[in-house]
Amino acid sequence: MSIRIELAQQLITKLSEHLDYNINIMDDQGTIIASRDPQRIGNFHEGAYLLVRDNQDIELVEEDKELPEGMRPGVNLPITYDGAVIGVVGITGHPGEVKNLAYAIKTSVETMVEYEYYKEAMVRRQDTKNQFFSRLLYEHVQDVRELDDFAGKLGYNADMLRVPILYQLGSHDQNLEVLQAVKKSSLHDKQHMTYITVDKDLLIFKPLQLDGKGIFSHFREEVEEYIRDTLEHISRAGLSRPESCYVGTYQNQLGQFQEAYRHTLWLMSHTRRKGTQGFKVHFFCDHVMNYFFEAIPSTYFSHVFSFIDHSLDRSTKRMLMSTIEALRQNNMSIKAASEELQIHRNTISFRMEKIRDLLGLDPMNKSSDLNLIIMLVEYLKVSRKGV
Repeated sequence: MSIRIELAQQLITKLSEHLDYNINIMDDQGTIIASRDPQRIGNFHEGAYLLVRDNQDIELVEEDKELPEGMRPGVNLPITYDGAVIGVVGITGHPGEVKNLAYAIKTSVETMVEYEYYKEAMVRRQDTKNQFFSRLLYEHVQDVRELDDFAGKLGYNADMLRVPILYQLGSHDQNLEVLQAVKKSSLHDKQHMTYITVDKDLLIFKPLQLDGKGIFSHFREEVEEYIRDTLEHISRAGLSRPESCYVGTYQNQLGQFQEAYRHTLWLMSHTRRKGTQGFKVHFFCDHVMNYFFEAIPSTYFSHVFSFIDHSLDRSTKRMLMSTIEALRQNNMSIKAASEELQIHRNTISFRMEKIRDLLGLDPMNKSSDLNLIIMLVEYLKVSRKGV
């Protein structure tokens, strides 16, 4: 580590506005790199060189000593970083008068160097983090050990079970502030992998604890608690609330994180198409069937259900889709489905009788019929003739 010449000179220039003493800063070889007297820059300072060579803590040059030609009384102090001497600060004047000032300047330079190193380290870490997430989310990585190596450099445990949470931000110019607010949560730690996506939303791969009980319900509770707490910190910071949160699939291998992230993007797109209004936490596991339906080529469904297009008229298909969808969303409760559709519950019962008569299916009492009619409805939803 070395002292940045520009910053050293800026410090001396500012000090010289208030002090009459001559101040020099030398590197670890005794060369003057910054001085109140610009003509001295580049000159060799023997006292500084000997101070470093002899590993001295301080050099006091007294007035009553016989001084070599060109040397004036003053104080020289080593500048250290991480236990190593990286330079020397020298101030001219009576040692008793300038000693404390010399220590103050020494401390200022050391603090400046430490801060500069910290900034450089942060830049290097951010660059490493950007490379890591670029490979993790967007690139095809053949050797997952590369991801593990990146994770290790960033202090992440590569083997931890994590789930992606995507905060869709309404105000993208606040994404960094939102990230800082989230990090203040007591439920957030350094194993939470955070990233501002290319769409300027906030992505967090949250670690999860696996205890082997109630896996899906336990994870949901843990994630919901984390989201509630982070939203509270966002609100306390006076920042805009995210428009929605999307929770992807649980993964414990970095090579699968890209798919987990894609699941959150699919979930965002899927819920938008459904016209969901207002803030909500969406879980991918609640939409797995829809995901698989979209992943299966539509021709497969057509081969199985195309005959329905000739058997049902348009109004019947619409009735079938709206009724079954309402029942699905309400755990097959006729009462809840009727409230959602704003019709009498007897109307739902009448519709189900009509479906039994027309299709010969009894989804309320037979699981295989329920599975079949759900797939039929999904086919009708994507079929042009089902519109």
